Amino acid sequence: MVKMKRILIAVISLIIFSNLIIGQENLYNQRNNIYLELLGRGGLFSINYEKFITDKSVLGIGLGYIPRSTFDDSFYKANQLFLLPISYNYLFDITNTSKIDFGAGLVLKFVGQRIEGVEKEKFAINPYGIIGYRYQPENEGILFRISFIPILDLNKLVPWIGVSIGYCF
Repeated sequence: MVKMKRILIAVISLIIFSNLIIGQENLYNQRNNIYLELLGRGGLFSINYEKFITDKSVLGIGLGYIPRSTFDDSFYKANQLFLLPISYNYLFDITNTSKIDFGAGLVLKFVGQRIEGVEKEKFAINPYGIIGYRYQPENEGILFRISFIPILDLNKLVPWIGVSIGYCF
């Protein structure tokens, strides 16, 4: 559990202080996104936050939770599964509001399991890629995206999709 807290603090700190990396000239035109993603990197659903570090580069973090997982693999036979997707995306303009979204990231998995009254925890990291379409207003407004997300899980490439809706500010 201590390892999970350290990783979470490091990732959140990186995103919050990302302005320091890109320099003073871009501090005032930064944008943020918050959105719900269904069937995406965070399992069945996740809540995500993104911060633009340039006009086309985006860092993101999310939180997904599955209370009683019933997947076939023994790693997933757990009482609870927390998913922490971390991503870097680069946006290519189609128009001012339509973008092609390319990215990569890691899903940190934290599994809590109770076997015969004893708490057990497992941890795994799965890399993934992202390619998709994003409707992203220039300033504020509703955000929509649909993505193809191949995830490397247990040495297999698992094809996955995600649909997101949220708000940019």
